[in-house]
Amino acid sequence: MTAVNPGYCKSELRRNFPFVLRIIDAIREALLARSTEEGSRQLVWAAVGGAGREFELRGGYVSNANLREVSDYALSDEGAAVQTRLWVRNAFSHSNWTCN
Repeated sequence: MTAVNPGYCKSELRRNFPFVLRIIDAIREALLARSTEEGSRQLVWAAVGGAGREFELRGGYVSNANLREVSDYALSDEGAAVQTRLWVRNAFSHSNWTCN
């Protein structure tokens, strides 16, 4: 599984923030955020843009349309145990979901 960091993007996900937080977030977005289109490019690049690098991208970490080094913790035995525990917990906790 490839992990993708789309970065901090402008979106309506925070529309239900309390008024004060929306003001702070609007300022932060104006200064730092990418457009949602720019963020989505990271996802597309990870899926199809690494032509010739498919093997490298498997299980990689993509940020800013580039393959980044995976952290030492993620590669350690402890990190592998945490990954397995989270994967199993998430896979089984959503197994009873239905699509409407």
